[in-house]
Amino acid sequence: MLDDSQTMSAFTDIEFVPGTTNGWAVNQAGEIFATTNGSTWTLQYTNPYGDTLYGVDAFDASNAIVVGSYGEVFKTTNGGSAWLDRSINRKYALRDVAYRASGVAWAAGERGLIVRSTDNGDTWTTIGPGVESGVIQSIEASSDTAAVTAALGASWMRTTDSGATWSRQSSPTAGTSWAAIDGPDGANAWRVGNGGAIEHTSDGTTWTAQTSGTTNGLFDIGAIDRQTAVVVGAGGTIRRTIDGGTTWTAVSSGTTSTLRAAFVTEYGTVWVAGDGGTLLKSSDRGVTFSPVTSGTSAMLTSLAGSSELQIYVGTADGSVRRSQDGGGSWASLTGPNTNSAINALDAVPRTNVLWATQGSRMARSTNSGTTW
Repeated sequence: MLDDSQTMSAFTDIEFVPGTTNGWAVNQAGEIFATTNGSTWTLQYTNPYGDTLYGVDAFDASNAIVVGSYGEVFKTTNGGSAWLDRSINRKYALRDVAYRASGVAWAAGERGLIVRSTDNGDTWTTIGPGVESGVIQSIEASSDTAAVTAALGASWMRTTDSGATWSRQSSPTAGTSWAAIDGPDGANAWRVGNGGAIEHTSDGTTWTAQTSGTTNGLFDIGAIDRQTAVVVGAGGTIRRTIDGGTTWTAVSSGTTSTLRAAFVTEYGTVWVAGDGGTLLKSSDRGVTFSPVTSGTSAMLTSLAGSSELQIYVGTADGSVRRSQDGGGSWASLTGPNTNSAINALDAVPRTNVLWATQGSRMARSTNSGTTW
């Protein structure tokens, strides 16, 4: 568990090696923490320049690259036993990095700066600035030659030729503050935000605005399949689509409380949670919702589930509520930190592993939230 006994600084990024419990996390104090079991974290390295570290990426348990606020680049080839300084400049911040098993790495940041390495981060070639004038917040690489960047102002740039040329993909609802994103697979997804904004992508790159039918703020979305999804928001708003978002229809929630979280189980049961302990359940893929007694009047902030029967609810007071009978009864569990709201929950399907995020803290339980 990453906690205040190890650092008082907010974490900026965390990365787990796919399919493993090996991971790294970086923070505003320039510290690099590592874990091999997903639970115990160890401080491995501190930025000698004293600056914030913004991004980390790894393709296996030995190789990782970290980037920071004044062009810092640090790499490890031995799981973090040693970190090598490969910083490219001391001028512009690098906000994110994408590192592939082939040894190709991409990094991006302020003033549209984009750099690329073909030798595991030892040397870097500058592609920007010039591609994008703003701050590039993230970069993702789908191959050694293809990458997508996301910048402030809802602007995307894409290359398929190692950065020689870029095409702009602007969000049709620029300026929206996005609250949540969800989809049934890696290419198809919806995202929701303020003013009733909904956008959809079917390729993971191009986003198209959809008409939600409401101007209420939308806070979460639960995708059931490529055609069916439920969004929730202020004033008890629930909207549902069964045609991929071409149309969104209102669904009665029976409440005017703000609804903040939505979760869909493996078999299409939809859970919704919100203010004042409001908890709703749909057993017909979001057509109708029935109230469920949560046993608390606290603001409910997050939802997760490891099966149809085992459901978790996070609260603003830092506790977790757990049902092991599909919502028939609930147990109140002490969260990782009772002084902070639970921002997000994630349960590993068909296991007792539960993750919770509270501000800059991340905690893991291996016994269904009983201890952390």
